[in-house]
Amino acid sequence: MERPLVPETEAKLNEPESRTNGQRAAEQLADYNEWFESKVRGSIAAVRRGEAVTNKSVRRWLERRESA
Repeated sequence: MERPLVPETEAKLNEPESRTNGQRAAEQLADYNEWFESKVRGSIAAVRRGEAVTNKSVRRWLERRESA
């Protein structure tokens, strides 16, 4: 199943090849870092709201899963 690309991604893919691989790698790393930081911020906010999962809950879940 094909998924359409968001316009920003399509534009990046269609950029001229004059850019070096290093430039592309640096941009990809910057994009990844931005995404990762947003996920970390969201996780911290969830913990502050009391939405964290305890180790005990995870352990029980894993034990149930392994016994199934």
